[in-house]
Amino acid sequence: MALATVGSANILAEVGDARYTGGWLIARLTWMISGCVLFLYFLRQFARQQNQLLVLLAELNHWVKNILAEVAAVVASTRQDSGSVDQFQRSLNGRIQSIGGRPLPPEPKRLADACPVGISIL
Repeated sequence: MALATVGSANILAEVGDARYTGGWLIARLTWMISGCVLFLYFLRQFARQQNQLLVLLAELNHWVKNILAEVAAVVASTRQDSGSVDQFQRSLNGRIQSIGGRPLPPEPKRLADACPVGISIL
């Protein structure tokens, strides 16, 4: 639509032998409005992606805190069950390996779908 307006405005300007006719002004105004609309659209998309990124970071922060709490609990439990430093080290290593071998919860798929284009979380 804007392209047709510009084309017709330029034809009107040439026919009327004037550069700043009504058609020319309408065409320029149309381009300015179109540019503003596009700018607002991209600004809204950027804000939406920023919001999604903040949600992802909050979720990641929550996961890290949960993992650290779980490791702290495993260390405390292992310390109580161990008689020596070597036994503590072997037992702790085994328990941490078992934590790492568990399947991930279903959230990563949901988070990957919500992730903005160009950002990979996994």
